[in-house]
Amino acid sequence: MEYSRHKDTIFLRLDKEDPIIESITKLIVDENIQAGYFNGLGATKQVVLRFLNQKTREFEEKEFTEYMEIASLHGNITKFNGKPYIHAHIVLGTSNYGSYSGHLQEGIIGATAEIIINCVDMDIDRQYDSETNLNLLKFIPV
Repeated sequence: MEYSRHKDTIFLRLDKEDPIIESITKLIVDENIQAGYFNGLGATKQVVLRFLNQKTREFEEKEFTEYMEIASLHGNITKFNGKPYIHAHIVLGTSNYGSYSGHLQEGIIGATAEIIINCVDMDIDRQYDSETNLNLLKFIPV
């Protein structure tokens, strides 16, 4: 992992074997980022996706172990119980030109990834909502 920061924009390069979510989390701790959003692309070799079954309000999880293109990676950075919270979704292209998509639980880079993080000067928390079984945005008054 290597990155460069200019003001509120960070260009992050992930290398082969780097974990996506873990790497972004390390960067936001190291750079003391309170809130932001990101976009990226690249290639993975293993991912764990989650899908919220809205009827049962439970997450279904599936692991994919194959080389895939990251066609789209996007998400936001907030806090939950005072700790960094990454909410990311991903679209992956397969070798037969199909795709998988969902909430990115974690992924391992197969070749490289290029991620642009935009830092925002806001303090945004999360709060668990039992009705949806989700950690919803909680805006802190300025």
